[in-house]
Amino acid sequence: MRTPTSQEAEHLLIGLLNDMVIGKRWGSPSIHQNVLAGLDIFFGLLPGDLVLDVGCRDGRLVPYCHDRDLRYRGIEPSPALVALAKEAYPELADWFMTMSVHEPELLAQSFDGVIGLKSFVAVPKQHLPTTLGHYREALRPNGAILIVLSTQDGSQERYIETEHNEVFWHAGYSLEELVDVVKTAGFRIRYFADEPE
Repeated sequence: MRTPTSQEAEHLLIGLLNDMVIGKRWGSPSIHQNVLAGLDIFFGLLPGDLVLDVGCRDGRLVPYCHDRDLRYRGIEPSPALVALAKEAYPELADWFMTMSVHEPELLAQSFDGVIGLKSFVAVPKQHLPTTLGHYREALRPNGAILIVLSTQDGSQERYIETEHNEVFWHAGYSLEELVDVVKTAGFRIRYFADEPE
């Protein structure tokens, strides 16, 4: 099995997400209580109030960030999901941008925090340190990144086919592997939680 390039993997994901929206199979996933608790801890670490939601989907974190007086921006590679976000929050339409999650074009030192809720599962493992490096460069001094990835299935990397015959790339990590990738990308771990799914 050939590992896809980062661009190929993201293209597969965009196709899947767009198909889900067009086929009316998209349902905004709920955010687990453990993740919400982690977000509160994360927000307490930030040096300021400007956060970037990577893989923002349909804007699922907007109400949560807005209630905490945070300035929110979201990037999402799927144009169909960005359209849903803009439809759901028309007064905030400029906050959502169609942009690569794997190779984002962001200004250096422009965000206080970066949130990635399972946003990096489609990044081939060999490319994840480089991808995370883009976000490290986009953080202001003392900024923080929140990465939520499942370690439930351990270390694996493979193509997955959906019941609708859509194929996408999925990377899973062991705890040790995830810690190593984060450190390789140049981050210092300030908070870590190993929570059940």
